[in-house]
Amino acid sequence: MTTTTERLGRSCEVLLGTLRDVRPDELHRATPCAGWDLRTLLLHVAGSADGFATMLTSGGFEQPPAPNGVADPAAHAIARVEQFARSHREATVAAEPGTKRAKFAQDAASTGAIELTVHAWDVATARGADPRVPDDHAADVLALVSSLLTDERRGDAFGPRVAVPVDAPAVDRLVAFLGRAPSNGGGGRGLPPSR
Repeated sequence: MTTTTERLGRSCEVLLGTLRDVRPDELHRATPCAGWDLRTLLLHVAGSADGFATMLTSGGFEQPPAPNGVADPAAHAIARVEQFARSHREATVAAEPGTKRAKFAQDAASTGAIELTVHAWDVATARGADPRVPDDHAADVLALVSSLLTDERRGDAFGPRVAVPVDAPAVDRLVAFLGRAPSNGGGGRGLPPSR
């Protein structure tokens, strides 16, 4: 069974691998996130990582506004995701089991794993690239989000579920559960389980 810390670590690895491939000439590309180009998505990813970092101390998600004038939004997102991963490791080590801090770290890891994995798919899809989300990791994140996100709790953040075959790759089932159409370009090419 995957721990929340392991799941978050894998989500960060998947996203960071995808972010490192972004080229400046791709920033204008549309993404699966309605109305967002790749630059906007990358700034959102950076802000989300900072928001998850605030959860480690306060328990609440507070996403800062996107900064103006970021010359390299991919590098900015990489730095923020790496900082969140470090902060989470430190918070997990420092937190006494059963305390509020331990719960905050667990919640940040769970919601962060979902967000970061799905945005890795979004970034790859915008680029027309393979999402490189291992099937076992996508299945793990899908099981997590399926246990947390009901239709009543979708709000504006997620579209309605998209129908996909039951035997579709796990990454397709994950993004479809969150309202994305796997046929947007990156779906259908899940990787075998990672080692």
